Amino acid sequence: MQMNNFNNQNCDEIIMHRNNIITEGGASNIFFVIDKTIYTPKLSKNILPGITRDLLIDLIKENKISFEEGDFLIDDLTKASSIWFTSSTKGIADVKEVIDFNVNLDPNNELLKKCKDLYNLKISN
Repeated sequence: MQMNNFNNQNCDEIIMHRNNIITEGGASNIFFVIDKTIYTPKLSKNILPGITRDLLIDLIKENKISFEEGDFLIDDLTKASSIWFTSSTKGIADVKEVIDFNVNLDPNNELLKKCKDLYNLKISN
């Protein structure tokens, strides 16, 4: 993944990693789906906690959706069917494309839709 072209590619966000371990977005937290499980990096000194991240994790757990929090390699994203960012300003923003990285993302991913529905229901109450 080349980061030097970021400003010239009309990007909204960047996927950051340290020593090939996914950390977060530039101003957000990252989630991704492989098979029927949602993954997100665990909090560490390299990852800032996020209000929307915490809310979504609570909703995922309450609804018994398969979920793992841990250390994941940037190459794990090549197996992802959906990637999204969370932030207080954008809520849940799905990734349409990852520049210079081969991923086949499904814009109609079932778990992404479920998370958006749960999140929107929660914030509207």
